Amino acid sequence: MNAHTADEVVVLIGLRGSGKTTIGRALAERLHCPWSDLDDRALALCEQATIQAVFDGPGATRWRAAEAEALESALTDRPGILSLGGGAPCVPEVVDLLNTARRHRRARVIWLDASSECLARRIGAHDQARPPLRSHPDGSPLNPLEESQLLRAERSDTYRALADRVVDTEPPLEQVLEAILEP
Repeated sequence: MNAHTADEVVVLIGLRGSGKTTIGRALAERLHCPWSDLDDRALALCEQATIQAVFDGPGATRWRAAEAEALESALTDRPGILSLGGGAPCVPEVVDLLNTARRHRRARVIWLDASSECLARRIGAHDQARPPLRSHPDGSPLNPLEESQLLRAERSDTYRALADRVVDTEPPLEQVLEAILEP
């Protein structure tokens, strides 16, 4: 059995910069199935232009509820590939939905991981439009390496508990896809 069967949703989790979008799209293309991003699905439910607008308006509680609602819908739209935002696996409702789907073999969760240094390079090179997720106590933003290290420390145990498989995303894309698909 490989990392995807015809009736499963392959759920990709990981920190910012781990490759959830790039790998998700490539995996969907390889498997000839749909790919979606939970952030996009949740944003559509919130009827706001951006995630920041949701946080500034209805607030974080609304965003987290939309993530859970969007995930529940995505898990019933199977099969396919679904990329989650880095913080989604830390939301109790999301954890419950994923664990239920895993128990019923409707979903397989893959933790896409890379070193903090690699994530920082990717964030610095590709995500200039995204503000840092955390700040220093004085309010100054964390640099990409500091952010990656902090979020790794906070989220690794949660990701590990949810993951059916951990895949290193530092190798070339084809090797990453093979690692996801190997039995």
